[in-house]
Amino acid sequence: MTVLLHQARYDLRTLARNPASLFFGLALPLVFLLLLTSFFGEAGGDPRGGADGASEEYYVATIITLGVVSNAFVNFAIGLTVIREWGILQRVRGTPLSMTAFIAGRAIAALTFSTALVVLMLGLSWVVFGIEPPLDQLPGLVVTVVVGTIAFCCLGIAISALIPTEDAAAPIVNGISLPLFFISGTFFPISSAPDWLQTVANVFPVRHLTDAMLTVFDPATTGAGFEWLNVAIVAAWGVGALLFALRFFRWTPRRRA
Repeated sequence: MTVLLHQARYDLRTLARNPASLFFGLALPLVFLLLLTSFFGEAGGDPRGGADGASEEYYVATIITLGVVSNAFVNFAIGLTVIREWGILQRVRGTPLSMTAFIAGRAIAALTFSTALVVLMLGLSWVVFGIEPPLDQLPGLVVTVVVGTIAFCCLGIAISALIPTEDAAAPIVNGISLPLFFISGTFFPISSAPDWLQTVANVFPVRHLTDAMLTVFDPATTGAGFEWLNVAIVAAWGVGALLFALRFFRWTPRRRA
């Protein structure tokens, strides 16, 4: 546990000193929230993004989802690919640090960034839009963020196994995530989208994480805010990705294979 916490602190400091991680993991989601709510958000609109237009709560939920995926999947996959191709993973494997502690430390750092984003997003939406934090639904928010972050970290590990070089990492990862954001209702509601597009979106975990987050921020939600089915689907994707990574993840640079 001491080694794990030490590794987590190291990874967290590394992320905090990386301008790209700070910008894409924390600053850009806040910018998206301000822009999208200014252009498309409606006070008193539909919190589910229905025919009556999307409410400001809708964009708080969807942009938190974007931030979780960015911190856990995008940064994780790109970062692992880069240090693999630089030979860092290969050298780490020869140290007393276990690979479980190494990966878990990076996941804890990603979860810390996701938590910081949620706190910033709740504070910004409260100050700017008067949206009070959903305290009654706080348990659902915590579970959704934790499960989503861990699952997308596993997906980041899995996809890194398919990326050939560090130069290809950003195009491949963003080429996957950006279309999923669009068809999952992150930037605008897809309730009026064709049925086939909504069917495609429902296959992937971004849509289910978005729906679980929308439940938390829906003023009509009662209870703790759990959306068990969608959270379970996200978790299942994470388990499948982890099993794939255990089989195909590599520690040595592919360019030297």
